[in-house]
Amino acid sequence: MAKEAVKKVEPFNIQKNPTIDPKLDHFIKEQPELWAKVKATPKEYFERHFMLQSMNRMEQRQSYGQSIIKALDKPENAEIATRLRDGVSRIKNEQAKNSVLIRDARTAVRLGFLKVGDKEAPKMSVN
Repeated sequence: MAKEAVKKVEPFNIQKNPTIDPKLDHFIKEQPELWAKVKATPKEYFERHFMLQSMNRMEQRQSYGQSIIKALDKPENAEIATRLRDGVSRIKNEQAKNSVLIRDARTAVRLGFLKVGDKEAPKMSVN
C-alpha cells in the first residue's frame, strides 16, 4: 500500500507595514483589556472569521460578475457587449472566456463605457 503524498501548504506571506505597525502597537498598548480578550479568544474563531471574510468577498465578486453579464445583455449596452464578446471569441475554454469577458467588462464599467445598474454610460467612441 503506497502512502499518498501530503502536499505542503505554504502559509500566507505576511509583510510588515512600517506605517501601520507602530500605530497598531500603540493602539494595543492603549487597549490592554481588549488585547487580553483577543489573546484569550480561541484560534479557531479567528480562522473561521478569516474564512467568512474570504467567502463574503468571493460571493460579492461572483454577484458583481453576474450583474455585469446581465448588463451585457441589455439593449443599451449592445455595442460594447459585441466588442467585448468579439475580443474573447478566440478563447476555447468557456470558463476562461467568461473570466476574461467579466474582467474586460469591469474595465469598461470603470472607464464609463458600460452601464451596470442605474449608472449612465456615455456612448463609446473608439477609432
